[in-house]
Amino acid sequence: MVFKTISKLKTVDKLQKIEILKEESYWREILHRLVETIKFLSVGGLAFRGDDQILGSCHNGNYLGFLELLAKFYPFLSTHIIDSTPDMSKIDQLTVAVRYIMPDGSPIECFLGFLLSVGHKAEEMECAVLICLSNLDIDIKNCRGQSYDNAQNMPGIYNGLQARIKQKSATAEFVPCSAHSLNLVRTFAAEMTSIENQLKVIPNSTLLKNLFPTRWSSRYAVCKSIKNDYPRIIAALQEISKDTSQQPATIYEAVALNKKIEN
Repeated sequence: MVFKTISKLKTVDKLQKIEILKEESYWREILHRLVETIKFLSVGGLAFRGDDQILGSCHNGNYLGFLELLAKFYPFLSTHIIDSTPDMSKIDQLTVAVRYIMPDGSPIECFLGFLLSVGHKAEEMECAVLICLSNLDIDIKNCRGQSYDNAQNMPGIYNGLQARIKQKSATAEFVPCSAHSLNLVRTFAAEMTSIENQLKVIPNSTLLKNLFPTRWSSRYAVCKSIKNDYPRIIAALQEISKDTSQQPATIYEAVALNKKIEN
């Protein structure tokens, strides 16, 4: 009887499900275009970054430039890409926004403001967030969800900000920020492409793995790749350190790593 009521009437459950499906479809389309752009640049061996990362700049590199070109012909993508100017004050700011549901079931997202220089420790950010919400007469016990980036001080299950907030509201389930997660995917893809190009000087070499500090399984993969390819890694570092076509920073890093491994 309850399920029939939900299917016939415009209840919160039904409207929320529709909104979730819309969000999934939207971000799937965005992700598809971003991934195809990354694949195109990677296969062509083209650089991703330019002199800056500002949308609308003529020096922002192939990645942003390619997306801007696509946006001219796809209104869907053009609505997602917004011209922006980075904050030049270099002041750390914690952005606070809330999302709530109206009586008719429609979701509303509201930007509350910036909190300046609150610190980077979880307890410092917790105190700042609670004071901000208290000043606005918002009870943290009514919180049903929270979302942050993937920095270690945010999603930590024991001492992260999300864990501290959940102690104040048991129903505040944590969901990682989709935008930041997508940015990590793009960054990781670019890094892996760079590593592959560096190791092409050594045939039949296993690709080295990046170490994720929050994923213990990645440590096994890292140790295994180093153990299996130790002679090739030494040879690759020595080859890179002698390659004058490399950037000075790359040569310096190769020399330093080689010395550390030999010691």
